[in-house]
Amino acid sequence: MAKESTQGVLLYYKYVDLGDSQHEVQKWMQRLCEGLGLRGRIRVALDGINTTVWLVLIRGSQCSRLPEARCALIANLLMQVGGSMAALRAHVEAVQRHPMLGSDIDFKLATSEGPSSTAAARETHFQSLTVSLCQVRVP
Repeated sequence: MAKESTQGVLLYYKYVDLGDSQHEVQKWMQRLCEGLGLRGRIRVALDGINTTVWLVLIRGSQCSRLPEARCALIANLLMQVGGSMAALRAHVEAVQRHPMLGSDIDFKLATSEGPSSTAAARETHFQSLTVSLCQVRVP
């Protein structure tokens, strides 16, 4: 399999009654995204989930700031499954297997060259991961 070198972005939402499982879904999503090295914004509401995540390629200097085990895990995943877009595809597959979220989601996956500037990266939160609980309806 040819290795992919592009970064990517993934967007999706799903209306589903999460009820008492809202906190569990939030924690699951946090672990999933951290494990895949994804950044982005995820809103977990009582009535569903709204997700925008991306993978920013980890360069040597960035990797040195991560815990050694986490950096090795991410590098190993990217080598095994073909590159950065593979982490986003792994996210899709995990969400499709989730018992509450399921497979009837219209995932929007696209390649990206990343943010156009440092200011854009800060403004769009390309540098962090936020998985928040919301009481309002998913927009």
